[in-house]
Amino acid sequence: MMLQFYFVLTTCFKILAFPFNDSPKHLETWTACKVEDARLTTAASSPLQPPSNDVKVKHVAIGRGSQNYTCLTNDPSAAPSSVGALATLFDASCIAIKDPAKLARLPKDALQSKLPADDSKTLTSSKIEVSGHHYFPDPQTPVFELSTAASNLGSVSPKKADSKPAPPNAIAGKNNKGFGAVPWLKLIANGDIKEVYRVNTAGGNPPKTCKDMPETFVVQYAAE
Repeated sequence: MMLQFYFVLTTCFKILAFPFNDSPKHLETWTACKVEDARLTTAASSPLQPPSNDVKVKHVAIGRGSQNYTCLTNDPSAAPSSVGALATLFDASCIAIKDPAKLARLPKDALQSKLPADDSKTLTSSKIEVSGHHYFPDPQTPVFELSTAASNLGSVSPKKADSKPAPPNAIAGKNNKGFGAVPWLKLIANGDIKEVYRVNTAGGNPPKTCKDMPETFVVQYAAE
């Protein structure tokens, strides 16, 4: 099954996971749009490693949240340290099939909207429904939980397999003002969910140095 953070984490994530003959019944509500026909966005500066041959797309999401950083140093020239991210995931599976052009716009549009509240039910900019959450219990461990009252794809804690810079024309931040878009990623895991892609990122990068920055800070982002 492919989770496209595309867990395209405003971040769009694609989930690649279940082998072709092993899709559980509870996925039926999220596969009504034949999401397995969705195509991975590949407009990065250089392509990510492609999906494995024995997996298929099971969910496409838009992630909207923040990348979290620290500057725990007295050296203003030091680079900020990443300590994870926090995002709400919104189900864009049907949009990925019916209107790929709209899907490509969603991270940009989502970044312009307010950060989702803890009890948000839909993404303000498009009215698509929550499908899960993305967080880090510690700075090195990403978690994607795709669980709501309506459907449950489970959770996954993948590891990075590939990373590419966002394209030069990627949205740098809100109103296209900021420090740039976070990289595109391919993540891999054992278990039902095998692969997660984060593509079409908008915002999220920190400043290059800790000069004039607080000890902890967040940078808003979105992704497919």
